[in-house]
Amino acid sequence: MRELEKGEIDEIVLVGGSTMILKLREMLKEMFNGKEPNKGVNPDEAVAYGAAILGAKLSGLATRYDDIALFDVTPLSLGGLHFR
Repeated sequence: MRELEKGEIDEIVLVGGSTMILKLREMLKEMFNGKEPNKGVNPDEAVAYGAAILGAKLSGLATRYDDIALFDVTPLSLGGLHFR
């Protein structure tokens, strides 16, 4: 997969904890020439919907999602609880 250019990105959607980080939203807005991250998406629903699409793509049965690119920026937790 080739790297996308800024002009090819239609929408920025933050999900999970990233939706609450004001500095991150400001940095993204600056990086994308004033384009605001989408605030009209429910972060929990976006995660569930993305997981469903990823499952469909990985199964190879749902070719209708071939034009959708999913990026997992931080696939592992950066913090949280540690149990022993």
